Amino acid sequence: MKIAKVTGNIVSTIKQERFYGKALKTVVFLDAGFNCGKEEYIALDVAGCTVGDLVLVNTECDAAITMFDDEDIVSEMTICGIIDDITIDDFTINAQILEKNG
Repeated sequence: MKIAKVTGNIVSTIKQERFYGKALKTVVFLDAGFNCGKEEYIALDVAGCTVGDLVLVNTECDAAITMFDDEDIVSEMTICGIIDDITIDDFTINAQILEKNG
């Protein structure tokens, strides 16, 4: 899994049948210093996140299969959680602070 920031929503009126009713978001990954990368990626959202949220992105193709219990759904990136806090070496950082500064 990787930490990412949600940067946008993807709206598609025509898509593969298995994706109807499922949200797609654009995300940028954060580095070890919590700085946003420059390249945006598209991820399937199962967590119900909004633009600006820090999220956990599973980059293994079987995550969407597990989340939706659907052997035929394919997603290279799946948002599987919204981050509230990050604790490193007994130091906790609130995600809202990172969202504002990132």
